Amino acid sequence: MDWRRLHRPEVYAVAAAAVGAVFFLASGRVEGFFNIRILLVPVLALSLVPTIYIGLSYAVPLKRAPTPRNRTILLLGLIAGYGLVGLGQQRDGNRIIESFNRGDVLIAAIEAYRRDTGSYPYDLSALEARGVIVQEPALENSVFWYRSYETDKFALSFPSVSGTICTRRAREGNWTCES
Repeated sequence: MDWRRLHRPEVYAVAAAAVGAVFFLASGRVEGFFNIRILLVPVLALSLVPTIYIGLSYAVPLKRAPTPRNRTILLLGLIAGYGLVGLGQQRDGNRIIESFNRGDVLIAAIEAYRRDTGSYPYDLSALEARGVIVQEPALENSVFWYRSYETDKFALSFPSVSGTICTRRAREGNWTCES
């Protein structure tokens, strides 16, 4: 195998774009034990090598400076890769916010149940019995976890991206997400 082919700009461009595409396709869902996006971070960091090489070729006359065609190919691949990562992160953020909104609707129904009965429901099926539609979080592979304890406390949680759990407790106005 001719290892010099690995230094071709097309290889770096396709690798950066492929990493971005995989990151985007993995976004908007909860990962299980294996998180592919964590593995992509070092690969994406390695894509900085050709970027630095291109930058140096403009600033310092290099013996083997990339041609304008090679620079263009590299830059397009890097732009595609990083652009898709950015879109994936935006997709994650939008789905997390939508999950918060769906959880807020559930919390309003839980609080209404308490006003009517004097205690929080044992589980979410008690809300369904009253005609409340219990939606799932907007993230794929995620569910709401509900737990009531004592007579005046509850927690509503859902697994989020990158191993975080987002939770909102009784009478707390904000969601918190922790690893």
